[in-house]
Amino acid sequence: MPPLIKFLLLNAAIGSGLGVAVACGLLIADIDHIWTLIRASADPWVPLVLLFVGFAVTFGSAYVGGAIMLASGKR
Repeated sequence: MPPLIKFLLLNAAIGSGLGVAVACGLLIADIDHIWTLIRASADPWVPLVLLFVGFAVTFGSAYVGGAIMLASGKR
């Protein structure tokens, strides 16, 4: 696998992991009673999937973008 692809996949995985961790923290802290609302929902899987995927994509993209901008170019 080319080094650039490895670089992108590694940074995307790290950023996505951070996004999932932040989403878990949001649910654990029950900010604005979001966990209470999700638990009371008739189908709680839909908002959970949307929350986790949204955070993973957002944080993953931001982490990859930051890694690319901070890369020295001497690889």
